[in-house]
Amino acid sequence: MSKKVKQVQKNQKKYYDHGSAVQEFNPGDLVWAQNYREGPKWVHGQVIHRTNPLSYKVQIHHGLIWKRHAQQLKPRIKKQVELSKDKTIDDDIAIVPAQAPQAPKDEVLVPADVNPEPVVPLRHSLRNIRPPDRLGYQVMGGKN
Repeated sequence: MSKKVKQVQKNQKKYYDHGSAVQEFNPGDLVWAQNYREGPKWVHGQVIHRTNPLSYKVQIHHGLIWKRHAQQLKPRIKKQVELSKDKTIDDDIAIVPAQAPQAPKDEVLVPADVNPEPVVPLRHSLRNIRPPDRLGYQVMGGKN
């Protein structure tokens, strides 16, 4: 191949590889797993084992075991925070995007001074609906 083609391919590979790195996890790693159920979007858990090159079994904090793709997991970093010279606590640091707080789904806030609009029943058309006259055929006993 020509020198120019090799150089272009090398640049393409560099740009592709730059954004395609997938995080790898080992059994026992602390992670944030994406939650598709009701509740917070990310739930903390621990990797149990790798099921294939990009999938993992993750035990969630309340005992459930979820299967998640590597892109649905984020590393959870354990950090010790010093309170005083003889006391320390473990603190979880989340590497997840921030989200706006959401109001509970079952609460609807309605101002007390607003009267709800009266409910109007649906009206139905009084039009006489006939089948279409296709290809000029007449139904037996129909109009001429």
